[in-house]
Amino acid sequence: MRHAKGVSIGLDISQNYISAVELELKGQETTLSKSAIIDVSGARLTPLLDAANLPAENGFKDIIKRLFEKAGINGKNIALALPDGSAKTFLLEFEAIPSENEKIIELVKWSLKNKKNIPFPVEEAVIDIQTIGPSDENKKTHSVLAAVIKKNVLNQYEELIHDCGLNAEVIMPSFAATYNICHDKIAVEGSTLFFALSSNTLSVATLGNGAPRFYRTKAVDNENGELTTEVLASLNYYS
Repeated sequence: MRHAKGVSIGLDISQNYISAVELELKGQETTLSKSAIIDVSGARLTPLLDAANLPAENGFKDIIKRLFEKAGINGKNIALALPDGSAKTFLLEFEAIPSENEKIIELVKWSLKNKKNIPFPVEEAVIDIQTIGPSDENKKTHSVLAAVIKKNVLNQYEELIHDCGLNAEVIMPSFAATYNICHDKIAVEGSTLFFALSSNTLSVATLGNGAPRFYRTKAVDNENGELTTEVLASLNYYS
């Protein structure tokens, strides 16, 4: 979930749409140079933690190629954002963390295994982490943003991208991708409430001094007014 330096093309796969963007660096400013979006609500993509997300005959290869042609994007190296429902994102706190990422991941595995926070064995998980510094002013605990996805679910998306002739330099859940894009725009002082809505999944995060302090994602049915109810409840609780 690191910031992807040098990757200017982004592909976002969602339950109801697939979008692609290409960014261009002009001086110190990054601008949107190309973009396109295609509706895939009838393609039967189902974001799940522990089961196949894409049907055997899904047509997504042709859809992605058509998307890139529509946007006029020719590059092959991309940053890939997956549906939040396909992975679980945790904000974990530890009294101390190692300096090496591999050891931090082992610490995350130990925490998930003890708390039984995922519906499949930890041994079947692929874990990526992003350290976000001390979680309080006294620096007594350290926060780690961890994304967890089942190996066979990740393999489906990786095979799709490979079949399209693309190379995913970075793969992360939609919320983490959105947070990284907005990271430099978030207030560095005080508190911020962060909402990200993708299809029928709402992600809510509270940020203190620019860093996440709480995170959760929840499926919502907007036709029954659940989205409005959930947003208002989050505003009342966290503000």
